[in-house]
Amino acid sequence: MYSNKVDLVKIISRIPYKYCVIRMSEHFPNYESGSDIDILCENANRIANYLTLNLDNTRVVYTKTNKVHVDVLDENDKLDIKFDLMDNFDCYKKTKVYPSFIPYILSSLTWEAVYDVRIPNIHCELALRYLEYVEKPKKVKHLKYIQDNANSNKYKNILSVFTDMS
Repeated sequence: MYSNKVDLVKIISRIPYKYCVIRMSEHFPNYESGSDIDILCENANRIANYLTLNLDNTRVVYTKTNKVHVDVLDENDKLDIKFDLMDNFDCYKKTKVYPSFIPYILSSLTWEAVYDVRIPNIHCELALRYLEYVEKPKKVKHLKYIQDNANSNKYKNILSVFTDMS
């Protein structure tokens, strides 16, 4: 059952900084209580400030892997949704991802036509999902997404340029 207490389209489409929603759920903008949404950006702190100013009952958490989480809590102070903000790839331990990948992704965005939010182009999205799968092999949904959506090897070329994968 969906929570949808936060209007994700409204809050995300109005972010005034460079961002993109990565690994977007097939159910977006619907979400279940306790789930998260991943946002890649130039400056996670700026977007965290924007979110805390525009949403009620939030908590900001800084992780060991240099991510910033903005948790939106429900009326019982339980997690409704987590905004998982990344402005680096320190979370990946199995693969070295070069910092230049972020500006590359953010300079080649597309718009999710129905909801008017920024998303990576398909090749970058596939590369990001592959990185997530390599890091966490139990997340087979990312491998399935790649299998269902890759019509070329361009995402592999991107990975060879922006990571230590050869």
